[in-house]
Amino acid sequence: MRVFSFSLSLFLVRSNETSRSLSTFKSAWASEKLPTPRVGMEPHVLEINKEHKEEITWKTYDVAEYDRLAASYEDPKTMKWKLIPKPGGQAIKSEDYYTLAACIKQVEEGDAPKEQPLWTANGSVDYAGRALFQEWNKLKGKTKDEAKQAFVHAYGKALSEQRFSLNFRKY
Repeated sequence: MRVFSFSLSLFLVRSNETSRSLSTFKSAWASEKLPTPRVGMEPHVLEINKEHKEEITWKTYDVAEYDRLAASYEDPKTMKWKLIPKPGGQAIKSEDYYTLAACIKQVEEGDAPKEQPLWTANGSVDYAGRALFQEWNKLKGKTKDEAKQAFVHAYGKALSEQRFSLNFRKY
């Protein structure tokens, strides 16, 4: 019993020292004033938050071809989508596949439902359903014509030279 009380008191002493030094650090840090920016200085913006203008370097399709392209994007003879392994023995297709599927759902059904799918029928995590929902949710509020335009744009991008090896298998 004596060893336990000694180790407990030692722990309490150490934890008090830690909290005291942390609060000292916080007070010192909070009391320092930030330097005023000089003329010509710009705030740091993360790459994710920057607006990126996408330069179209791939073949573009006309919106009138939407029906033909929508029928062909899932054809296993022409489009051999790569499968990406996920935990639990599951596999999903590339992001471009779900972008195309989401555009078709937006055209046919409208906005995505409010609830994101979490589980499959057999009780495992629904990675494919989540990926489709996330892409579909990005299109919320778009009209049928805008969704068709987004599909045609994504179709050309998926088949571009830069993304072809990411999306499709060779055999």
